[in-house]
Amino acid sequence: MTDLLALVTIGQSPRVDVLPDLLPALAGQRYAEYGALDEATAAELAAIAPRDGEVPLVSRMRDGSRVSMVHGRALPFIAAAVERAAADGAGAALLMCTGHFEPFETSIPVYAAEPLAQEAIAATVTGFGVLNPVPEQVEESRGRWEARVGGRVPVAAADPYTASDRMLAAAARELAAAGATSIVLDCFGYSAAMAAVVHAATGLPVHLTRTIAARAALAALHAD
Repeated sequence: MTDLLALVTIGQSPRVDVLPDLLPALAGQRYAEYGALDEATAAELAAIAPRDGEVPLVSRMRDGSRVSMVHGRALPFIAAAVERAAADGAGAALLMCTGHFEPFETSIPVYAAEPLAQEAIAATVTGFGVLNPVPEQVEESRGRWEARVGGRVPVAAADPYTASDRMLAAAARELAAAGATSIVLDCFGYSAAMAAVVHAATGLPVHLTRTIAARAALAALHAD
């Protein structure tokens, strides 16, 4: 395995909104960015978009716009991005999305952000609430987190790609009112600046999954 880590977003690269928060963890690490939708056409984007009743995943396009997709139809694009990284010499990939992905076949190891972040948080934190991007994700997110911790987890929604600071703060206060003693920002779209907004609105500790997952992936990479 080479020491080159592929940072694979389910949207388009580069993720100029993400990388600044990851740079401290990536110090000394060779890395390169890849996007599942880097080469997607307008027709392909329409084909993977959610329809009525489908739970979406959300990400960011290169121009800063928000993109929404359905897991199953987006997965071939994600797998193809991992294989592009492998062809460029990457030894492993970090999937920069905290949506749920079952393991899929690739030629290099893929570290999925969701289990990495959930395992790290569940092992060290109790009484937390979770903020995820859109209302359609709330029930699924609650189910996954409650299965992980074996107890109640309040969940609220605020889109990191479209919500104002006021909307983000309101969603965070909803979690505090539901009894949360800390808040998990459960999407790679949430930034350290957004974590500061949440903390200022609630006074609660904030757990940022993008940095937690990156550090866990690097620990796993160097342990292998």
